[in-house]
Amino acid sequence: MVKSLRFGRKLPVPSTIEIKLQLLTLWLKDQMAKEAAEAAANGIRSTSGSGDGDATD
Repeated sequence: MVKSLRFGRKLPVPSTIEIKLQLLTLWLKDQMAKEAAEAAANGIRSTSGSGDGDATD
């Protein structure tokens, strides 16, 4: 007799560090997309620098 559902089966679970890295990567991609959209809305060209993007004289 073959059981279709087995309890107690061990599943591979990622480590805490891997989960944190995935969350950080997702957050960073989201932040970069937000900054690019904000820069496009303000008419400022996106750069790879870490400046705030304001070009006031």
